[in-house]
Amino acid sequence: MAYDRYIAICSPLHYQTIMTRQLYIILAMAAWCGGFAAPITNTLLALKLPYCGPNILYTYYCDCAPLLSLACADLSFQMSVGAFCGAVVILSSFSVILISYTKIILAILRISSKGGRKKTFSTCASHFTVVSIYFLPIMFVYIRPTASYSSDGDTLVAMLYTVLTPMMNPIIYSMRNKDIKIAFQRKK
Repeated sequence: MAYDRYIAICSPLHYQTIMTRQLYIILAMAAWCGGFAAPITNTLLALKLPYCGPNILYTYYCDCAPLLSLACADLSFQMSVGAFCGAVVILSSFSVILISYTKIILAILRISSKGGRKKTFSTCASHFTVVSIYFLPIMFVYIRPTASYSSDGDTLVAMLYTVLTPMMNPIIYSMRNKDIKIAFQRKK
């Protein structure tokens, strides 16, 4: 989505030739493959561990760290690999988005009319807000020292990106709708 907005704002006349159906498919497949490949290493490492105890997880979503907490072995290697894989996937994705939006902001600042800058910036501000609400909690959960792992804390923070972000999407994106803005102004 960030690349799509980047092309739409920075190269609007070339948009149709750059953003082809084939490129959409390639971008979607890259996201899906990355999302599938990232947890495979952690899953394979977790399968080889010995498990003991009550085998009860107090979490509402499936994640590797709570599963690893049930293992009866030294987990330093698995936790380090998990943090490394998480850092690579999360930081590379976020970096591409950040670079894209930096170039978009620079392009917006070159627009001569104040109204044009405002309209163009409002198009991207909602997406960047959602991206920030999504990525910041994920970075907290997956990229940190293993000593600071807390099941309760992770569950609370995970609520931000698994529940809050999808819930906020319609609200954030609808604030760009003129009819909704007028309705909110009438309520005041």
